[in-house]
Amino acid sequence: MLVQFLKLTISEIDKFRLDHSIDPSFETVVLGERTANQCLEGFLVFYTRILDQPNLRYSFTNFFLEVLKYYHLSLGQLANVGFACIMHFEILCCALSHEPSLVLFRRFFRLARNGDWYTIEKT
Repeated sequence: MLVQFLKLTISEIDKFRLDHSIDPSFETVVLGERTANQCLEGFLVFYTRILDQPNLRYSFTNFFLEVLKYYHLSLGQLANVGFACIMHFEILCCALSHEPSLVLFRRFFRLARNGDWYTIEKT
């Protein structure tokens, strides 16, 4: 399997963060020659190409990031259906005037392996 490394400059990272409304309080680190499974402790790996698809936007709320952290997932490991499930859960909680929580989320959903990907499915 071919391994590719995309090296962004600081100005490219700043532009990417601005273009995609990524909160400036999130610390950014470039992996360099490390692969996604060699991510630094406390950080999430993010593939910038995931946002190259037109009209595709992900909501990186505290709840969304809490789910990823709980399951020890990087963004590149979660199938699109899993993304949608987490976001829909959060939207429904807000629509019902409930604060989304990991405890509540885990009552309804669980992590499942789908080939080389992970997804979220009903419990």
